[in-house]
Amino acid sequence: MKKIYVFKISIRVIIGLVICIFFAWINHLDISSLLEYGISIIGFAFFLIAYFGYLNSNQMTGERISHINFANNITQKVGWDLVDNSTGEHSNKVDIISNIVAGIIFIIPSFIYALMNILK
Repeated sequence: MKKIYVFKISIRVIIGLVICIFFAWINHLDISSLLEYGISIIGFAFFLIAYFGYLNSNQMTGERISHINFANNITQKVGWDLVDNSTGEHSNKVDIISNIVAGIIFIIPSFIYALMNILK
């Protein structure tokens, strides 16, 4: 069970770091600007994804986005869920928790950097 969390969190952190490095490379930013903007944006994006996952788990999103439910059913039938063989609420809970933890991992360095700038 813990392997699933570690795997999903590490994949999200690696993808977030790649996006941050690409963002810094495109905009020719130094490490301080990356800590100030890029990492915090990625962290808040993970929190937003976790929030939407929570809404989806409670079926609060309504009928407007029923194509997402159709896509989820197709991926379950094809068998793309090779990491954990669970379906439904359990895998939604794992996704929500891993998105929250990945968001925290990205927000903490941004807050530390902001506190260091305030204390200067």
